[in-house]
Amino acid sequence: MAAVFLMAVFSAAAAADPLAGSEWRPVALNGEPLPEPHELFVRFEGAKRVFVNGGCNHFTGHYRLQGRELLLNTSARTRNACDDDRIALERALLDIVQMPHRFQRQRARLVFEDAHGVAVARFVQTDWD
Repeated sequence: MAAVFLMAVFSAAAAADPLAGSEWRPVALNGEPLPEPHELFVRFEGAKRVFVNGGCNHFTGHYRLQGRELLLNTSARTRNACDDDRIALERALLDIVQMPHRFQRQRARLVFEDAHGVAVARFVQTDWD
């Protein structure tokens, strides 16, 4: 009986926040595939916290969900010096994740869409919780 109750609570929490506890590696930004290998990822943590590894710097903050709308606010960051290619890739990721989006999650795939429904970022899940 307790196991059924815990499963129901877990299912309700996952439905309320389908991103919490997941980590995602971008595979395309603005319709362009990303070069492999790369170190970029976005991790959605508990208490609506977000952690972004830009490949050079790390960014932390909060995220907000409202239906299929997603807004990330990265309020803290490291300030490392990196080569121009890594900085350009990091900037492209940050420019996208800091804009409001609609999102679609389908199993281990996540898509951020602009206001017109055009995919601006595609991710694959890197954790399997």
